Amino acid sequence: MKYLLTVAAIIGGLTLYAQSSTELTVMTYNLLNFPNPSNNSSISDDAARASYFRQIVEDADADVIIIQEMKDISGATLLVNELNTNGTLGKTYNHAPSFFAYGSSDFALGNMLIYNDDILDLIAQQELPRSSTSGPNGSVITPRATSRYQMEITNSCSGINVPVEFYSAHFKAGSDEANGNEIADRELRDLGATDLMNFINTLASNTNMVVAGDFNFYSDNLSGSVYSEPAYVTMTSGSNTQQLYDKLGGWTRNTSGDAYKFTQSTRGAGESIDLYGNDGIPGGLDDRFDHIFINPAINDNQNMLSYVLGTYQTYGSPGILNSDATAGIFPLENELKIMSDHYPVIMKLSVCEQVVDACPAPSGVLATNISDTSAELVWTSDANSFQIEWGQSGFSPGSGTSISGISNSYPLGGLSPLTTYDYYVCAECIDTVVVNSSDLIITGAFDGPLSGGTPKGIELYVLNDISDISVYGVSSANNGFGATGSPEFSFPAISATAGTYLYITSEGTSFSDFFGFNADYVDSALLINGDDAIELFQNGIVVDVFGDVNTDGTNTTWEYLDGWAYRKNELGSNGGVFVSSNWLYSGTNQLEGGLSNATTNSPFPSGSYLPPTPGTTVMLSECAGPFTFTTGISCLFSQTLSGNINSGIYQVSNNINADGVVPNGGNVQIKAGQIICLEQGFSVGSNTTLSVEIDGCN
Repeated sequence: MKYLLTVAAIIGGLTLYAQSSTELTVMTYNLLNFPNPSNNSSISDDAARASYFRQIVEDADADVIIIQEMKDISGATLLVNELNTNGTLGKTYNHAPSFFAYGSSDFALGNMLIYNDDILDLIAQQELPRSSTSGPNGSVITPRATSRYQMEITNSCSGINVPVEFYSAHFKAGSDEANGNEIADRELRDLGATDLMNFINTLASNTNMVVAGDFNFYSDNLSGSVYSEPAYVTMTSGSNTQQLYDKLGGWTRNTSGDAYKFTQSTRGAGESIDLYGNDGIPGGLDDRFDHIFINPAINDNQNMLSYVLGTYQTYGSPGILNSDATAGIFPLENELKIMSDHYPVIMKLSVCEQVVDACPAPSGVLATNISDTSAELVWTSDANSFQIEWGQSGFSPGSGTSISGISNSYPLGGLSPLTTYDYYVCAECIDTVVVNSSDLIITGAFDGPLSGGTPKGIELYVLNDISDISVYGVSSANNGFGATGSPEFSFPAISATAGTYLYITSEGTSFSDFFGFNADYVDSALLINGDDAIELFQNGIVVDVFGDVNTDGTNTTWEYLDGWAYRKNELGSNGGVFVSSNWLYSGTNQLEGGLSNATTNSPFPSGSYLPPTPGTTVMLSECAGPFTFTTGISCLFSQTLSGNINSGIYQVSNNINADGVVPNGGNVQIKAGQIICLEQGFSVGSNTTLSVEIDGCN
């Protein structure tokens, strides 16, 4: 089975691949006042909730659970015992050894970490330093502390442990303005965010960090008053050396388009605060309080740990505004609702997926054998072919003299004496394009302008002959509600020929009227709008996708409302990882007004896709340089003179005789650092030698 369009770079006949990787699932979860021994309900006491917690953790296959609202260390022990005693995944879990409350005696809650002890070692634990500020009426305000857990992912990269730090935060809830002795709730959250950033900004740039928790953010910006969030801006600002990245992006509270991002509440409007005896906020799904952030080291895969695209999600959420957890079809919906008033949030990290530089820059670059008019450039590399660029010092790359196709040394000639030169050296590597793609790919999606927004559908392209196309199927992932899990439409058991375009539409007549030819298949699965993603399955596995299945496409770069999207040429299937820049877009409403494709502002480019072609090209490495050398002057220059010599400035080390004449057969040695001026007409005897000698030369 084939999945991705891959590129292998071959240097000197050696193909370099990234090291195999494993995945780590990270969860953050506000457990809502756990444990609570005073609750004796059979469906919501500590034992019942521990069982719900285990089922949720196992269903998510979580390896790291970053916890808020733990009441004491006994709760962590209870949860770990439940996981290890009744668990079905074969994992052994452990918890951080210390518990610190971040509230007052009447709000003695704290953070905790539970982790898969089979693959993670806890190295150290601490509460971050907290700063204080002056509040109204001379009060002293101190934010809650964030918990730091320093860990190593063990034996994951050929025996190398990968370091990673997890941070658990629970910022002040509420939207109250300053009153009495208190500052505004949002300002107290910002104090906590400032403490966090002041600490992590001092750590090494390649430190892997995950910052997660219940931040109680009402928005992602500074607009408005009650719902502005300076803390979110403090944490995500590019001015931080450890800028935190929110992979799900911004949101607006209490809006249906962002409901799939929201994390509170699992309990519906009108339900009791103490519905199950452990407190909790009702009101349905309307706020995004819980987040997982990553730092540049993970975002840019600097240190063997990276984010797996498309894996950030509010776990088990129905994605329906103001609904409770039971509004969807998630199998653990009741467990989620009783366990806490927060949904968990999860993401996956790829461990040891190192980015291998398949065409590294040469090293050991030197200029040797430098003379007045020449130099030899040498370097070290596994490549077989190189390019150099050189010129007088200070030239801009691209404006110098370039020479390609050379071996790992090059003699420069024709240089000027006593001149400084810059040069760069680049490896020329053979780039082999392997067409390693699904044999069937999505090449276009369209949302038409005719009655009812028709025709709606997709174009697919057959890259290679397929003996039985029934192994493929498609689904539409609507409104950002996530992956569908299985095809909604499957192809019949027939063959398909390479180079064929296939069209599936929700309504056949309007398709024919608009495009002037008949669709291959008509099925309601393609009843899509311009904000819906499309999944292509092969044997039940997603091999290609258009759009982000976890995002409503409205106002995104890939929206195609009353328009179209079309795959760029020579790009194969994406294995279910959507990259917006790999597609072309008409823009919204560009099909409006046309009764046929040809009469629209921007016609759908049907049948125009060009598939990837196997072959080789030359690619350049990053160029090493600039390097610098300076030419000299010749160590010994001799010339036999007779008669008159031209006027000029000469360097000499001995005296001309008193008459200013060099006698027959005489010798004038000229050394650097001494000057004599010979007037025009100066006479020398026949066979006189004029020589130049520089101290220190051989």
